[in-house]
Amino acid sequence: MSAQSDDPSEPACGALGCHERADVVIRHPTYGKRTVCDNCTGGYPVIRHV
Repeated sequence: MSAQSDDPSEPACGALGCHERADVVIRHPTYGKRTVCDNCTGGYPVIRHV
């Protein structure tokens, strides 16, 4: 899958250095809610899917 989408309405992963499409919102203990792809959840609790 292309790292960058032609559709600007699709959310991008918020993890540093990742350019994949975001899949979920996690609860990060330091940064709060983060929108990330499935590969960047880091084992943190998933709040919802995007």
